[in-house]
Amino acid sequence: GPPRGALSSFFNGIAAPLFNMTLSGWVWYQGENNVGRGDHAETGYAYDCMLEGLIRLWRREWSQASPGTAPDAPFLIASIHPGGSEGFSKSMPGFRNMHDRVRDRLDNVFVAHTYDLADPWRWLSKCVAAGCCPAPPGTPL
Repeated sequence: GPPRGALSSFFNGIAAPLFNMTLSGWVWYQGENNVGRGDHAETGYAYDCMLEGLIRLWRREWSQASPGTAPDAPFLIASIHPGGSEGFSKSMPGFRNMHDRVRDRLDNVFVAHTYDLADPWRWLSKCVAAGCCPAPPGTPL
């Protein structure tokens, strides 16, 4: 698991300072590093339970600190596109299913499955190679 205090450091250092901002909702694009982490035998938590907890926590904290943020503000989950290194993983169907389970358990949660999107770096590298567009600084081509 993460180093002791890492999660609270993230929460207190990145999320909590923004609680006074009024939000209309969230868009969550889950990182590929969580693919394959469906059920955490060592903690007893599954990814869907952790994501549901995150949504409940953020809605509660934001709506209490900023009355303009609704306690059931919309939360959109954008699933991982299938073109990345982990987007083709055997774990992807179960991972996407966990997004759907969270959507089914909470009100005002939506899921956009991005099956039809390709890896954006692949198309950018072709554009740069053809001389159509410059490579952004630090782009891994």
